[in-house]
Amino acid sequence: MAIFFKGKYFILSLVFLIFLSLFIFSGFLFYLKPVIYEISPMPASHENVLVIKGYNLGDKVGEININDHYLMKSSIVSWNNEQVVFRITDEINSGLVFVRNNKGVSNELFLVISRQVPIKLEEEKTPFLFDSQDLVLMTNVPVTLRGKNLVSDSDIAEIFIQTKQERYKVFPEDILSLSGEEIKFIPPKTLHFDGEIFLLVNGVESNRISFHFGTNFFKWNLKRGRSFKIFHEIYCINVNDKDFGLASDDINFNLFYLSPIENERQKIKFLYNNGTALNLSNLFFKSLKSNKYHLKFEVKTYKLDLEISDRKAFESIKVNTDSNMYEFKTYVLNKKNRYLSYDSLDLSSINFNINKKKNSNSVYDLSKSIIDALVSHFTLLENDLTLDESIKIREISADNLIILTNLLFLRNNIPLRNAVGFYFDSKSSTLKEHTWCEFFLEYVGFIYFDVVNAVLFKDSSNYFLNMSEDYIHYGYKEDFDDNLLFDGYLDFLFFKYKNLINNNYSLSHRITLEENIDSR
Repeated sequence: MAIFFKGKYFILSLVFLIFLSLFIFSGFLFYLKPVIYEISPMPASHENVLVIKGYNLGDKVGEININDHYLMKSSIVSWNNEQVVFRITDEINSGLVFVRNNKGVSNELFLVISRQVPIKLEEEKTPFLFDSQDLVLMTNVPVTLRGKNLVSDSDIAEIFIQTKQERYKVFPEDILSLSGEEIKFIPPKTLHFDGEIFLLVNGVESNRISFHFGTNFFKWNLKRGRSFKIFHEIYCINVNDKDFGLASDDINFNLFYLSPIENERQKIKFLYNNGTALNLSNLFFKSLKSNKYHLKFEVKTYKLDLEISDRKAFESIKVNTDSNMYEFKTYVLNKKNRYLSYDSLDLSSINFNINKKKNSNSVYDLSKSIIDALVSHFTLLENDLTLDESIKIREISADNLIILTNLLFLRNNIPLRNAVGFYFDSKSSTLKEHTWCEFFLEYVGFIYFDVVNAVLFKDSSNYFLNMSEDYIHYGYKEDFDDNLLFDGYLDFLFFKYKNLINNNYSLSHRITLEENIDSR
């Protein structure tokens, strides 16, 4: 009898252990299955980009199912163990979502897709432009239009110009003022034809008014283009020991960075950027608490040429020192304090040829003479010399060359701003961080020149007045430097950061380029 009970208890114990093992194993399998807990829009995206957050999502790209339909792989922007980023099209509607990877199928969440519907304004509040007889638009000449119910403080307003050839959107920086009764803006640089102007306020279009295009003594022309796909990776390193692991609790940075801007020669086709937009259109902030941060952009750039039909009129434009002129106030008067430490710098060896042009007071002549003087005087060579030493031995680094260029334009009262971005080296098919300049010519606008490449290649003609498609523009150094207080921040060309916890940690940066993506 005792033997029977012992055998019975043994069998029951064995069955219990088997079921316990199955329960633990199934729980382990469940733990490995993907789990999703949030679906939200991607901030600062120009497209319908969504983010799925979860865990055990896997490091390899899996599948996304919405309403029993799997998305195409091309719709998936990125996939990692904790986050999946994907694009949706207009055909996709609200419904249940799950993801699938090699570990199984996740739980389901309900996705609500709300299409943005334009606000229908009351008829008496529809934006209306008063027709201006014989309205003429000219390049770089501000135009003022009047109307009623144009814009209020909470409205999202855009200005468009439609010609038979193209539709132009006036860039925010070219909109000088907006109110309920008046708008003032600068027409697009590359506008060449008659057309119509209209407003779009909260998605509601105003009436259209006609204009004629007035020719001037110059014309900006867009030429050939080039497309780039750029991947940025900002990553954390241990400065004391690169092989030593990073403690995630010690990673905490304030990060400010620039993204490519949209202007007359550069179009943004796609961007993946979840930073917080600040008061500049392309300045962003990120509280970085992970060891990597990724940005992706697709940009198309164009060659922009300045065609001058009346050389005499072009070269006769004088230096304007009116303190009420925005460009002179911003890029001459407001910059002088930054260069006070160079007041005693001896520039006589460079100024000899420049002084010959001072009597004419022509902005073009002075600007060209400055660039020619720098090209003839210096050899570009990266070194640690001071600016004074560089002038004496006639060898100068790119950074000192930019400082000296600003100093020479400042002493001649010519507004100058510094553009930052990338230069595409066609020989090596690589991008190089680069700074170039733009000087202001009244009635024409800001004019490009690349003093670094001009000195490097001993060629001022190919890097003056015109802008090739090889430049990818991320903004202006003055805007970046003057916009915020960056005390204690380390400075890279496109981003500034401050370590908030562990001073042994710093940030570095790498880029990956794919160019000519349109030709695939």
